Amino acid sequence: MFSGGFLTAIYSGVLFLGITAILLTIDGLFDVNINGKYYYYLFLMIVFIFGINLFLSKIPKHDESLEDKEYSKTLKVLLVYIVIPLLTAYNIILYAYFLKILITLQWPRGLVSHLVLWSSALSIAVIFLITPVLKENSLGRKFKIYFPKFILPLLAMMFISIWQRVNQYGITENRFYIIVFGLWILGMMLYFSFKKPLRNIFIPISLSIVVLISIYGPFSSFSLSIRSQNNRLNGILETNGMLEDGKVIANTNLSSDDKCEINNIIYYFNNTHSLEDIKALPKGFETSGMRDLFGFDYSPYSEYENEENYFYYNANLNNKLLDISGFDYYSNMSSWNGQTISMGDITLSYNPDIHLVTIQRDNILLLEQDVMPYVQNIHNKKKDVSDKAVNDIEDVTYISENENIKAKFIFTNINGRTDIENNITIDGLELVVLIDIL
Repeated sequence: MFSGGFLTAIYSGVLFLGITAILLTIDGLFDVNINGKYYYYLFLMIVFIFGINLFLSKIPKHDESLEDKEYSKTLKVLLVYIVIPLLTAYNIILYAYFLKILITLQWPRGLVSHLVLWSSALSIAVIFLITPVLKENSLGRKFKIYFPKFILPLLAMMFISIWQRVNQYGITENRFYIIVFGLWILGMMLYFSFKKPLRNIFIPISLSIVVLISIYGPFSSFSLSIRSQNNRLNGILETNGMLEDGKVIANTNLSSDDKCEINNIIYYFNNTHSLEDIKALPKGFETSGMRDLFGFDYSPYSEYENEENYFYYNANLNNKLLDISGFDYYSNMSSWNGQTISMGDITLSYNPDIHLVTIQRDNILLLEQDVMPYVQNIHNKKKDVSDKAVNDIEDVTYISENENIKAKFIFTNINGRTDIENNITIDGLELVVLIDIL
C-alpha cells in the first residue's frame, strides 16, 4: 500500500509538472495568457482521476503476494510512458514556435535558450537511464534513435537566441553556461545519433570536464564574463570620447541608451563581482561618485539579466458580446505579418513596421491611422497596475473618423518593451477593426 501510494505521488507529480511546463511554455512563447484556474483544474484532474485510478491499480488482489514491485520496472514505466511522451509534446511546441519565427521573421526571445537547454538536458538523462532496456523496449529505442536528431534544429535556434544576447550585451555567467552546456548537449546529441553501441560512462566524464573548465582557470565563466564586460564598457567609453590614457572623462551629452548601458554594466559588477574588477574605474570608486566621474547619476535601468522592461496587455473577448452596430465591416488584424484584406471595393491593410493602418476604397485613400499613440496611451494607463488583463473593452477602444469613414480599433493583445524614457517598441499586436463607410 505504501509503495503504491509513493509511486502514485511520483507519477502524478511528474505528469503535473510536465503538463504545467508545456502550458507555461505555450503561455510564454505565444502570449496565450492562460488563466491560473486551469492549472488548478489540471491538478484536480490528475489527483482525482489519474492518481486515484493508478493507486487502486497498485493494490494487490486477494490472491497476489504483497512483495514490492521491482524498482527497475517502475523506473521504466515512469521514463518510457510518462516522461518521453511529455518531452516529445514539449519539443513539438518549441517546433511550433520555431515555425512562427520562420514565418514572422522575428528572432527568438531570450526565454527560448532556457526552454531548449533544460528539455535537452532532461532528454540526455532519460536516454542515459533507459539504455539498459533499449533492446526490449521499442518506444525507448525509437526515442534514442530519433530524438537526438529531432532536437538539433531547436539547438540551432537556441544558439541563435543566445548569440543575439551576447552580441548586444556581452557575456555574463548565465549566458556563458548556456553556451557551454549547449555545446555539450549538442555533442551528446551527435554522439547518440552516430555512436553505436553507446558507452554511458562518456556522459558523466565529459560533463565533469565541462564543469571543471567552466569553474576554474582563464576560461571560467567568471574570467570570461569580467573580460567581456570590461571590453564592452571600454568600447562605449571610447565611442563617446570618455576614455583617455585608460582613465574616464566625464561626458554629460551621452544618449539615453549609452547611459543605460554604462549604468547596467556597473550594476552588474557591483552586484555580481566587484567594482574593483572594472579596469577603467579609479581605485575606491563608489556608485555615489557616478556623476563626478561620468557626468550623470547612477540609476541602473533594470536588473542586468532583464535589460529591457517588457509589458503585455490582454483584452480577452471570449464569452463577451461585441457591439458592432453602426459598422459595415469587421476584421481581425495582427503584427505577426503585414496584412492586406479586401472585400468588394474596400481594402484594409496594416504595416507592422510603422504600425500604420490604411483603408482604401477603389484605390482611393479613406483613412490612414498610426496606432502607436493608442498603444502608448494604453501602456500609460496600465503600466503601474499589477493586473495587466483588460476587463473593460472601452479601455482599449479608440475611434478615428473623417468625412468619409469611421473606424473603431479594439486592441486585444499588446506586448512590447519600453526604454529608459518610456518610449515603446511593439513586439506583438492584435486588434479588431470595425469600419463604417459614411
